[in-house]
Amino acid sequence: MTARRARGAACAAMLGAALLGAPATARGIEARAAGAARQAQDEVVVDLRVTASLGDRRATVDRGSADGLEVGDAIWLTPREGGRYRASVVEVDERSAVIELSLADFVPSPGTRGQAILPGERFGAPEPAPVDEDPEPEAEAVEPVDDGDSSDWSYEDDGFSQDMPLLAGARAVRPADRRASFTGRYYVAADATATSDEGRSESFLRSGGRLTFDNVFGRGGTLDIGGEWDRRQFNRPELDDITYSQLRVERLSYALGGTRFEGDRMQVGRFLQTGAPEFGVVDGFEWSRRLDGSHSFGVSTGFMPEPDQDYESGHDFEIAGWYRWVSDPTELASAQIGYQKTWHDGAVDRDLVVAKGHYLPRRGWTTFGTLWIDLYTSSDEAKGSGAEVTQALLTSSPYTGRSWGLDLTYAHQRYPELDRNELLPPVLATQLADERIHRLGGDFWVAMPVKSRLVGRLGVWEDADDEGGDAELGVELEGLMGPGTRVRVLVFGSAGEFTDVTGSRTSLGVSGESLSFDLFYELANYDQVGFDENNDDFVQHRLRTSVAWRAGGGVTVSGYLDGTIFNTERGLTAGVFAQWSF
Repeated sequence: MTARRARGAACAAMLGAALLGAPATARGIEARAAGAARQAQDEVVVDLRVTASLGDRRATVDRGSADGLEVGDAIWLTPREGGRYRASVVEVDERSAVIELSLADFVPSPGTRGQAILPGERFGAPEPAPVDEDPEPEAEAVEPVDDGDSSDWSYEDDGFSQDMPLLAGARAVRPADRRASFTGRYYVAADATATSDEGRSESFLRSGGRLTFDNVFGRGGTLDIGGEWDRRQFNRPELDDITYSQLRVERLSYALGGTRFEGDRMQVGRFLQTGAPEFGVVDGFEWSRRLDGSHSFGVSTGFMPEPDQDYESGHDFEIAGWYRWVSDPTELASAQIGYQKTWHDGAVDRDLVVAKGHYLPRRGWTTFGTLWIDLYTSSDEAKGSGAEVTQALLTSSPYTGRSWGLDLTYAHQRYPELDRNELLPPVLATQLADERIHRLGGDFWVAMPVKSRLVGRLGVWEDADDEGGDAELGVELEGLMGPGTRVRVLVFGSAGEFTDVTGSRTSLGVSGESLSFDLFYELANYDQVGFDENNDDFVQHRLRTSVAWRAGGGVTVSGYLDGTIFNTERGLTAGVFAQWSF
């Protein structure tokens, strides 16, 4: 039997077994399945996005068990403002999951990108069945009968052998050959705050969505459209009420290439830059190329929308370029450097260098780092000539086998000197020269008996005027009040130049298949340093409740109610968020 006929017979056996419900009888199929399992990668990267924030360091993402996620998997979130933040999967549904953030002061907004790095064997084929020691004799090959027809085709060996995967040599479907399709999401969010301070109040309503069309023009490209309508109202007794509404086009772009078939990628329109997101949104053009070894580089140019509610463009122009090195196709280690030069209304504005990298061993310390370096010339009066690190973020976590966890984070920030200062809060020359903040912190947890764990964090900071620190320690109990419940009790404290704070937080969470509920209470005492005994302490009570409903069909709805009593002042905030992903 020829190689081509052997392959056809195996395909027919698989099809017949699927149609008739009978077990496959060709042992070659099992052998090839085992070969496919051996070809599975050591690690698989699954891209995801945050769909809603649930409070109490929890959020939902748009990936679930169908995508390979399991409870305990590590998630890394990369917000557009920079940095990487660790989270862990705590609940999994078929198409969604609940994650818990390591850092309590980071709240990811809906749409925040992230990645889960999963073991490749989770996606491999099942182990082959044991081979019968006394296999049945193979059927004798039947020689073709020569009927004298001169139109018989001739076969040329394509190199296929019995130990190769069944579909070896089959042509992969290219993006341009796929059927046109689209995905998207629509969301509505509303918040309102009222206080006892002479009737001050504030409300905010926003509604928006995003549509992504794949292969819409028949060339395998992607059309991305997204926008948001905002309405905000301020009520101030001493001023007239302020109301504004704005429709913003946040993305409108077309991207082509960048697949495994095409190393070049092009994107044009309004979009968040792909190669170097730290350089922000651009109305223009981006091009990148993937080299042998998976290294890549790219350039971009265009106008930068102003970072305010109007998103007006045309005042700030940029050119940028970057290069990214990776250790291997699995991206165990990577390093990237990029440069961006901007002009504001034709005048030189900023020279920015961004360097970042990561190291992701399966055992050992996982490390991420980002540096923002501003380059100055003699025309920069406050800074003078030279280079300055204006932002730095470094996070490192060891592999612990899920028995304990530790995240160490260092953060540093300074004011950069910019020409486009009319949109930003005014900064004095002395502040540009001296203001800074350094912070070193650690978040940890230790597994304890009976589904409980010890949690805590410790941090120290220093700025131009003072130094201080903060700490918290507590315990989490899973299932204490029934299946799906979680209780957390913490005590905390912080010391600063003007205020020392001590207090406690207690939270109760209940999670079901489609409904989650959280109740949170905080009691804190604020000691004002340097005041007399009759006016140095303020007590704060804060009570918050939130609920999230995963309705199915891509629909999620969440809401919260947050009340605060600070000394004699009172405030109440309520909000709702609904989203439909399709």
